[in-house]
Amino acid sequence: MVSLFLCPQGWEGPSGLSPCTTLLREDRLRLGQEKKILRLFFSLLSPCTIFATNMKHLWIETYGCQMNVADSEVVASVMRMAGYEPCDHIDEADAVFLNTCSVRDNAEQKIIHRLEALNALRRKGRKLIVGVLGCMAERVKEGLLNEHGADLVAGPDAYLSLPDLIAQAEAGQKAINIELSTTETYRDVVPERYCGSRISGFASIMRGCNNFCHYCIV
Repeated sequence: MVSLFLCPQGWEGPSGLSPCTTLLREDRLRLGQEKKILRLFFSLLSPCTIFATNMKHLWIETYGCQMNVADSEVVASVMRMAGYEPCDHIDEADAVFLNTCSVRDNAEQKIIHRLEALNALRRKGRKLIVGVLGCMAERVKEGLLNEHGADLVAGPDAYLSLPDLIAQAEAGQKAINIELSTTETYRDVVPERYCGSRISGFASIMRGCNNFCHYCIV
């Protein structure tokens, strides 16, 4: 019997075979040798290649200004490292993130009502991880976990910790990171455009909120 494995670029198979394919013959290689080659093969694959075969689905709801929309695109990109990809409808979601604004009390009340609706879905048997991100997350803190049923809370400077936070939530633990940073800009993250026009994007010129953006309702 002959098995065919595609090999990562630059990796040479045993016995000087082609760097692109390696033929394994069961009559010549013992099972232990085959397992070693398989482990090597998968260790050389990129995380994105592995995740692509078993991605979970993420639904992001964005509240507030254009800066929050840009941040949601950063979140979508970061969450691919945790094995989540944006979905087209909340019914497909394994996790729901609310990216929040706290510039006015009315904005926070919208989030509280939305959390009540999501918790009602879970009481009916829907399995769903609920996360609250952004400015309200940083302001209300643990109250979102203890009083409003969120599973994870992440402030606007903590999005790179989301893979760790959702891993804790998947294990049944409450997770929070609201640490602020004066240096975090997510400059190494390529945002993922998951809504709106695919031929346009945001260019960040500042981080945070000072209520002086020309489009701000305040």
